[in-house]
Amino acid sequence: MELVGLNELLVFLKRGLSLKNINKKSLFYVVIKENSAIIKNLIKLKQEFLENLSTQKCSYAEEFSIRVVKVFYRTLIIGELRRLLLDSKQTTEVKSLVKEFEKTIERNVAFINKNSNYRVIPVKSLVEMQVTCLLEAL
Repeated sequence: MELVGLNELLVFLKRGLSLKNINKKSLFYVVIKENSAIIKNLIKLKQEFLENLSTQKCSYAEEFSIRVVKVFYRTLIIGELRRLLLDSKQTTEVKSLVKEFEKTIERNVAFINKNSNYRVIPVKSLVEMQVTCLLEAL
C-alpha cells in the first residue's frame, strides 16, 4: 500500500494552497508552490518510466529507495505544508487540515521505522570510524 502517492500528495498540496487564509508571504508558501510544479512533472515522468519498465530484479538498496525513501521525502513535503498552515490564520478549516496532515505524517513515520533496518551509532563511535578510515586512506 502506497502511503502517499504522488497524486495524493499533489491533492494535499492543492488543498492547502487553496485555503482563503493561507499566508502567501510565508517562505513555505513558495516552497509548496514549487514542489507542486515539480510533482506534476514527476507524475508525467513516472508514467513514462512505468511504460518502459523492464522486469529486471532490484537490489536491496534500490528496493529500499523505491519503497521507503520516497515516503520519507514525501513526508518532508507534507511537513512543509503543515508548517505553512501553522504559519497562516488559524481557522477551523486550517486546524482540520493540520490534524489530517499530522496523522499522515505519523502513519508515514511508522512505515519508515518499520521498513528501515537502521541502528543508531553514537557520535563518538562514528567519529572514531571516520578518523580510522581517513588514516587508512592516507
